[in-house]
Amino acid sequence: MEQPFIVGRPVTGKYFIDREKEIKQLLAILSGTSKGSINNVILLGLRRTGKSSLLLTIKKKIAKNKVIPLIFDAYGISTKERFGKAFINTVLQAYVDETSDKAYKKRIKKFLSEKFDKLVEKISDLDIGFAEYVNFQIKLKESKINEDELLEEALQYPEKCGKNKNVSFVIMIDEFQELLKWGEDFLKMFRKLVQTQKHVAYVLSGSAPTIMKEMIYDTRSPFYKQLVEIRINKLDQRSVSSFIQKRLKSVKINIDQSAVDLVFQLSRGFPDYVQRLGLQIFLDTLETNRHLVVQSDVQNAYSEMILKLDPDFSNHFGTFSDLEKEILIALSGGFDNPAKIAAEIRKPASTLPKTLMRLMNQDIVERYRDGRYRLTDPIFSDWLSRRYSSL
Repeated sequence: MEQPFIVGRPVTGKYFIDREKEIKQLLAILSGTSKGSINNVILLGLRRTGKSSLLLTIKKKIAKNKVIPLIFDAYGISTKERFGKAFINTVLQAYVDETSDKAYKKRIKKFLSEKFDKLVEKISDLDIGFAEYVNFQIKLKESKINEDELLEEALQYPEKCGKNKNVSFVIMIDEFQELLKWGEDFLKMFRKLVQTQKHVAYVLSGSAPTIMKEMIYDTRSPFYKQLVEIRINKLDQRSVSSFIQKRLKSVKINIDQSAVDLVFQLSRGFPDYVQRLGLQIFLDTLETNRHLVVQSDVQNAYSEMILKLDPDFSNHFGTFSDLEKEILIALSGGFDNPAKIAAEIRKPASTLPKTLMRLMNQDIVERYRDGRYRLTDPIFSDWLSRRYSSL
């Protein structure tokens, strides 16, 4: 049986919801890459808004005429050395996959099988792209490693490979905010490379839009006004309604309009929650052998979805300090200004501003009106309310 919805991983094709405007914008911005007309992009959006799925869709749609698209996931990257090794190998593999130049990779593998001293002797005879990769691998064998040098060499590799092989790369770095822990020196180095590379365009995507925005709008940032911003917002009601109806219809299930409207209302337009709620509706209909979905079915499916998200939300909630937890619980209960929050958690109001600001910088909390706050993820807020409201 066909699966009408997919959760937990990026999707494309019939499982991808709308984003026609963003796709057109990205393809237009990146269209000059093969001719050296480079524009670099920053994608800003909250978690669960479908940024990874958009990147995967763009990767499939980019014209392959001497342009090699690749996605590098920076999530969980702990060190510069680890980034460098993963990044340079991802670029190499993308080149081999798109060009079918397997001989290039075999040549590298054979060369690297030689003894260390012979590698050093021969490296000056290699072409520039080949030499860059080999030189990186040689440095990894050294007893003392300069991680900053490794990182810079890894980031130089796609440009040198592109120049040597007469190809261009579109490199999409997902969860880019994970790399910002390396500070301003990293951004200065990265900006210098980005500005000089003629065969590489970058799309930087991140799930911490407040921090990422500072990269392009803070006058002290090395990337101040250097990137084209594309904002990934929540989906509108038309897109959600059309998607839910089509996907349920594909498995011969109908849904009445009031139920469709409730799907949008409960999911709040987050693509991940649309998929999860749709899948739960589908599973429930299989169990009851019904082929018409009504409002009560959607409400029941939503409650089941919240239960299934409990491990994810519990782990997420566990990362906060005790004070942060109390503030989040209060916000989920409708206490949306500092005075009300302070009274609810029995803390002086003076203790809240710094913590609220930290939560806002992490895009956990947003100010939606003057002096009014709420969680950015309304489903997480619902989970908190259901779990802690009676305590």
